[in-house]
Amino acid sequence: MYASKNPTLNAVRQTGLSLIELLVAIAVALFMTTAMLFILIGMRSTSVGQAKMSLLQESERQALTLLTESLGQAGYYSSPLTVTAALALPAGPNPLSNDQYVPGQGLYGTDAAGTPGSSDRLVYRFQSNSGDQVANCFGNTNLSGSAQVVNDAWSIESNRLTCTETVGTRSPFASTANYLVNNVTSMSISYGTDTGGNGSVDSYLKASVVQAGALWNKVHTVRITLTFLDPTQNNAVPLPYSVTQVIALPNAH
Repeated sequence: MYASKNPTLNAVRQTGLSLIELLVAIAVALFMTTAMLFILIGMRSTSVGQAKMSLLQESERQALTLLTESLGQAGYYSSPLTVTAALALPAGPNPLSNDQYVPGQGLYGTDAAGTPGSSDRLVYRFQSNSGDQVANCFGNTNLSGSAQVVNDAWSIESNRLTCTETVGTRSPFASTANYLVNNVTSMSISYGTDTGGNGSVDSYLKASVVQAGALWNKVHTVRITLTFLDPTQNNAVPLPYSVTQVIALPNAH
């Protein structure tokens, strides 16, 4: 039998990828890897954005809850069966301006100054005896051993919802500020007023109009609109929408 003397003819042929095929495979792998990276980055960005919006919604709820609970104290006094509102909450200065409280007045406000970054402000006051479970805007109660008239003023300071408390009915007031909610850029307030004297709200008025008409003791509700900074824009610009709450004043006289 004839046998080939060339060993390469008897060897098993080896197969593999050509250089072009190898380059194509590498390019496809790189494309798929890049696509997966973009998907992962997008998912992470979405997750971060959702977390920021969740924190924003919690801040909105916290701000409106604090304002609602605090304003429920406006005009409160401890002994309505033996003391009148005029005696418990006498005439005197208020912490926000040179306007004077009239007897029995539990609420006062000022409109925004018209300058960039300014917001409406309000102050309410209440009278409590020592040991009463009537909390101020800090959540504290009167443990002084005597009756107190407390003024809680709400404003926006450096993009923070702020409550400033003063105690007493005479100026100068010694005040304490507490920054309660961050990233609030503005607050707009109007007052539900019984201008017709029939016991129900018929108009929402700005503070200057209420003051001019001496209508503070006819205010039954407060409508507050808050605008927050946009967390998805690193809190650099306001959100395109606001949140609004109408708050009833249970102690309105």
